[in-house]
Amino acid sequence: MLPKYFSHACLILLPKVNQPNKLSEFRPISLSNFTSKIISKLLCLRLAPIIPSLISPNQSGFVKGRSISENIMLEQEIIH
Repeated sequence: MLPKYFSHACLILLPKVNQPNKLSEFRPISLSNFTSKIISKLLCLRLAPIIPSLISPNQSGFVKGRSISENIMLEQEIIH
């Protein structure tokens, strides 16, 4: 369990133009805890080799190297 402050971020609005008057004239930037970024990346790298064995072969969306379109095409073949 990570400390709560790891998930906190500070939202900064950077102006896109010289004298911004509307919210759409700003670019939001989220400044997060550097330590949490490092821990997240390390977890990702360590879990990457294990994840494929934990995910069903039927799961295609949000899985590296797979595409949800494969499941959509399979569904179309089954229906027709």
